[in-house]
Parts: sequence; C-alpha cells; structure tokens
Amino acid sequence: MKQTTIAWVLCVSWAAAASGADLAEVKQARKLRVAAAIADLPFERDVLQGFARSIGVELAVEPVGSRGAALQAVAAGRADLAAGGLVVQRDRLAGLAFSADVFPTRVVAVNRAPAEAPGFIESLRGASRILAPASTGAAQVARDAKLPESKTESGSAERAIDALRADTGAVALLGLFDALVARRADPALQVGVALGPRGGIGFAVREADGALRAALDAHVQQLRASPSYRLVIGRGLGEDALRILSRAHLE
Repeated sequence: MKQTTIAWVLCVSWAAAASGADLAEVKQARKLRVAAAIADLPFERDVLQGFARSIGVELAVEPVGSRGAALQAVAAGRADLAAGGLVVQRDRLAGLAFSADVFPTRVVAVNRAPAEAPGFIESLRGASRILAPASTGAAQVARDAKLPESKTESGSAERAIDALRADTGAVALLGLFDALVARRADPALQVGVALGPRGGIGFAVREADGALRAALDAHVQQLRASPSYRLVIGRGLGEDALRILSRAHLE
C-alpha cells in the first residue's frame, strides 16, 4: 500500500510539472518562459517581446542548446513555449502543438563570397561539395533535385557553415530562416536558389495550453497582417531579407 501511495504521488507530481502554465497562469506569474534552441533569437525575440507585452508579462528567454532540448523543456513544463527556428512540418514531439507560422521557409543553397552566389539548381551540380545537414531535410531535397550523390555530405548545420569558410567551392543546403540568422554572424554568406517545398517557422506549446496558443496565434496573425511585420523582419534578419523572401517565392 505504501509503495502504491508513493507511486501515485510521483505520478501526480509529474503530471503537475508537465502541465506547465496556460495563459491564466502565465499572467499570474507575470512571466513568459521561452526555451530557445539557439543562443540568439533575432526576429523571434521581437515577436515574442510584443506578445509578452500584449498579455502584460515579462519575457524570459533561456537558451537550451538545441531544438530537441527546447521541445523537451516545454513538454516537461520547464518552459511555456519553445522558439529558435522550429519548423512546423519537422520539429515535432508528442503532446506539443505549434502556433500559426511566424515566418515562411524553404531549403536554400548557401555559399560564401567571393564565389558567385548559387543562383540556379544547375550551378549546384558544379559545386566541389554539397553539404546537406540531416536535421534540415536537405538530403531529401538534394535527391529530389537529382544533385550528385557522390558530392553530397550530411552532418550538422554548424559544420556545413564551417565548411563553407574552408572551401569556397562548397554549397550548403540550409533552411532559409537558419541561413538568414547565420548571415548575421557571417555577412559573407550568400543565399541563392530555393529548393523543395514551402515550410513554416513557429513556436511550440503544449497541446493542453489551448488558451496560450490561441492568444499567441492571434498575435502572430495580427502582426503578419500589419505593416510592422516587414519592419520586424528587416530589423531582425537583415534589410535584404524581404528581397530574398521574394526571390524564394515566399513573400
């Protein structure tokens, strides 16, 4: 009986921790806890700061090192939502749902100046290396585009960007959002041709936190319909980000 009681208490405690905080609890705590997959949250921080202000709370961002860690933090109730370039169609975890898309994305070809920007799929076939990080879905995009398998390498997005610095003939296939963020640290990176299907960047919340997600969706949709959206993109991702979006047929 004692062991059963202890087990029941542990289950209740875990459920309470995992339930996190819905909108009313976030307002009561006066803090919106965000688990960030990346150390910097350009663009997304602006969006979340506006949302936090709209519901009358403070924004508290904690970098956790990876997309998986950010999602786990929300699932475990240690954060109210996750951010950091999360792709709605790819970064899934049981018990979590996504907000409305806050930014459109596709896989894009990226290289580094002074090489000529990879403006066409045909130009990718002449690259010395094609770096297709496994986490981005780029390997499938490379196969669909019939790029040479003998030149295609997997690995992390970080290693792909490092490889571009060492090999000016290399091309990396990255998510557009990730590429725009990376250019903030390395302006020599060039965004070229877009490949594959359209996707969306969003914020992950617990499925149980329906009121929080509804409020977040309303804020995102209102922002995207306003002239301020273009200003937020330019401030967070670079003044030419809108031109790149248009070229990728994502504006």
